[in-house]
Amino acid sequence: MGVDPVGKETRPDLAILVIEPRDLVRHGVRLTMERAGSERVAHVARAARGLDLAARLQPDMAILSATPPDMSAAEATRRILAVAPDCQILVLGGAEDDEIVLDALVEGAVGHLPTLSTPEQLVQRVSLARSGGVPLSRGIAGRLRERLRAARANEPARRTLDLGRLSAREVDVLRLLPTGMDNAEIARALSISTTTVRKHVSSILEKLDLDNRVQAAVRAVRAGLEAPLSPSG
Repeated sequence: MGVDPVGKETRPDLAILVIEPRDLVRHGVRLTMERAGSERVAHVARAARGLDLAARLQPDMAILSATPPDMSAAEATRRILAVAPDCQILVLGGAEDDEIVLDALVEGAVGHLPTLSTPEQLVQRVSLARSGGVPLSRGIAGRLRERLRAARANEPARRTLDLGRLSAREVDVLRLLPTGMDNAEIARALSISTTTVRKHVSSILEKLDLDNRVQAAVRAVRAGLEAPLSPSG
């Protein structure tokens, strides 16, 4: 059993909760994750039942439909994290659900699963989330950034980040997280190694008491972080 750079265990037998009203999709996701090695996969059609299971089972991961029949995905995300704070939530939806996905991301979801994903892509995105990555298209990342900027402009008081605890290079990395860049792209932009980026992200999350990169990106944009790149590595 290994531990990845942001402290999440990486193991095949993840406890997964699938909340999806469409029987074919729900059972397809369940079967895919079981074949990938997850021996504990609970699946329900309604978000309210999912909340009960999340509280009881404390799953590592929830795969949440963008359109549960009994509440919004954003509300379901918020309520799942209230009863299972260590659960990572991926929102399953199509291109027409982008705004719904954005709402859920703001509430704490860690990424997006396109409805038309292949089984291989589904497993890859789950693995990416577990290893500290952000399963988001560049388009959704950009729209999230613009939405947060618009919301920030309308806020009476800007939220702040305590950047004093971050090193100059950690600030550089944090500034780039809202762009949707992956670790390799950030490494190229800053002329540092991918391993160093992972270490910086881990340190940022720990120092700012955050659980994932999406939360860090949301906090950075809301705070209006516009830090210049530092010359040192």
